[in-house]
Amino acid sequence: MLSLLTTIAFAGSCELSRSGTEPCRVACDKGDAEACSALGFLLETGHGLEQPPPTANEMVFHSEFDDEYGGQIVQDIPKVNDVPGAVIAYGKGCALGDPYGCVSTGVLQNLEGPRQDKAAAKENFSKAFHGWTAGCARGDGRDCQHIAASWWGNWGHAEDARESYKWSARACELNDGRGCWAQANALIAGEVVPRDLDLAEKLHIKSCDAIGEIVGCLALEDFYGPKGERKNPHKAKRYRARSCSLDEVFCQRPDL
Repeated sequence: MLSLLTTIAFAGSCELSRSGTEPCRVACDKGDAEACSALGFLLETGHGLEQPPPTANEMVFHSEFDDEYGGQIVQDIPKVNDVPGAVIAYGKGCALGDPYGCVSTGVLQNLEGPRQDKAAAKENFSKAFHGWTAGCARGDGRDCQHIAASWWGNWGHAEDARESYKWSARACELNDGRGCWAQANALIAGEVVPRDLDLAEKLHIKSCDAIGEIVGCLALEDFYGPKGERKNPHKAKRYRARSCSLDEVFCQRPDL
């Protein structure tokens, strides 16, 4: 489930504060759709039940960088959680119009177990996709990147890396930092589109420097690092400092 957070960032009035689930619960009760979805996440993962919840960037760290950085910065996701409560919160977020609530409900409904309901999951995936499509058409780059995620996340349709790339590119055009980051990663990998390190570098720089998206800064730190595509210790150090300035949790990353 945490892989959803690769491209999804929460907003809403609760802002995933460190004071547990209560701020999100209060905001959700007042009709804040994104707060309901954020509450669902906190309940599903257990954050706020046994320890302070993470910042949005810490959650991104878990989903995007666990393999590379081994969870050396942020504590492991706690085992204590409240999945039934999460289903209710996600469902309320979906009913109030937040696509993330819909897709999260669908993911949980798609899992093996007593809550499995593949027909309902398909319906919720469809609601999420239509919500994001409408948002992207209005010029919301974040929603365009959510569509990109749906094409490799198997959220109601078969995976299609080319479709994912297309929507990430559109998200980046609309100045969504994670869209630029995802597009750059595809250009570095060279599997879906021809490898283009010059364009990838420009897109990561746009993500980090122009938009202030931390995943772009972390990517540049590695891009210029000892194992990176374009080794440059000075630039690697600069982007480490930039990541640290955006969220102090990344100041503790091990040395390159």
